[in-house]
Amino acid sequence: MPRIEPILRSIGFTESEVKTYLCALTGGPQPASDLSQKTTLSRQAVYSAIDSLTDRGLISSVQRDGRTVFMAESPKALLAYAKRHEDDVRKRLADLEICIPSLELQAGGERPVVKMYEGKEGMRALTQQTDALHEEEMYELTDCYAMFEVLTEEDIAPYREALRKQKHHVSSMISYKFRPSPEGIAAARMYLPESDAGFKSHVQVVGNHVNFITFVGKLHSIMIDSKPVADLMRLLFRYARKGLRTESIPLSSVQKTMKEERES
Repeated sequence: MPRIEPILRSIGFTESEVKTYLCALTGGPQPASDLSQKTTLSRQAVYSAIDSLTDRGLISSVQRDGRTVFMAESPKALLAYAKRHEDDVRKRLADLEICIPSLELQAGGERPVVKMYEGKEGMRALTQQTDALHEEEMYELTDCYAMFEVLTEEDIAPYREALRKQKHHVSSMISYKFRPSPEGIAAARMYLPESDAGFKSHVQVVGNHVNFITFVGKLHSIMIDSKPVADLMRLLFRYARKGLRTESIPLSSVQKTMKEERES
């Protein structure tokens, strides 16, 4: 049988309330002085516990021989209180859930939130947080040569599937051979000169998030949640894209490149 003391503490009883209630329950009607002696609590602590337990409907008092004695209500009253407490907690949780978005906006004022992850699992966690933003616009700069050295097509598949479902429009700059965007992803790609490859990282701007992933050693992913930082990075991306020449790639060239990749 489970012990009653931890249960009472878990539903909001203080230590002095637990001792006072159980002493009054097992000892029958008695004055506060007796409760104080049996529980080793001070009289002030006993009276404070009695007031709280009386408010909960768990202790009552009567006059006997000119003295006030206190008695615990039936354990069924305790169960009824616990059920009311449970209902109240559910309601408070529901109210708290409603308040969370507002609280998140207030948290930390204008300070950016920075989170860091490690390994492929960390990269997936970062991707999941980004997908939850449901933003239509996304900017990316990726060293694809380095990315494909550490990530397989299987690693990248969940990310691409998320782009298809969320219907992001991706404005990307990549260092890689010319190849079309994956099917079903709305992407406007620009290609960096091969001489600019080698930065071995990925930068992404979506909503208020700026995400960084490094492709050297153990993968490290960093997320900065800050509207000013994200707005600045978007501006940099827009000006950077203006400086790149948009390439018109014949289909035959794309097919030739992909064939060479499969055969290599």
